[in-house]
This record gives sequence, structure tokens and C-alpha cells, in this order.
Amino acid sequence: MSVFEIVEFSLKPGITREAFLATVPPTEALCRAAPGFRQRWLTQSEDGRWTDIVEWADLATAEQAAATITADPGFAAFGGAIHGPSVVMRHTHTRVAMR
Repeated sequence: MSVFEIVEFSLKPGITREAFLATVPPTEALCRAAPGFRQRWLTQSEDGRWTDIVEWADLATAEQAAATITADPGFAAFGGAIHGPSVVMRHTHTRVAMR
């Protein structure tokens, strides 16, 4: 079953939601091209924190993608808007899926 990569973070001071969202399209292309990519959601909570949720085929493809996507120049603006110390990342394994 799938693996979900869940990354919670805040933006750097001074980065607006609109400016951050403008950095997303290049990351979409990178995700879609990565082996094992299934789906992605980018959400924002009421307190301003963001959650990037990516569904991968398995942990190996999630880990491979993390290494290659974050090193790609197309990821630079997206990653550069994130306040590094705020990042919390984890992988979870699907045990039950309901559709």
C-alpha cells in the first residue's frame, strides 16, 4: 500500500501566501515526473502553518524523490520560502484505505 510523506512547516517571515503559492508549479512538474508519485495536497491551517502531503507508491520511491526533487533547481524557490527550523517531516504507511 501507499506511503504518505507529510511535511509541516511555516514560511519565512515576509513571505506571503500568494508569493509562496507562485513557487508551487515547478514542484508539481517535479513530483509528477518522479517514479512512484501518486497524489499531492498542499494545505494551510488557520494558524498559518502549511502541510505538504504526498502519496508515494512505497517508502523507497518517497526517499528517492526527496533526495532528487529537493536538489533540483525547480525546487529552489519553494524550498527557499520555507522556514527551515519549523519543518517536521514524517512518512506514514497506509494500513487501511477507504474510497
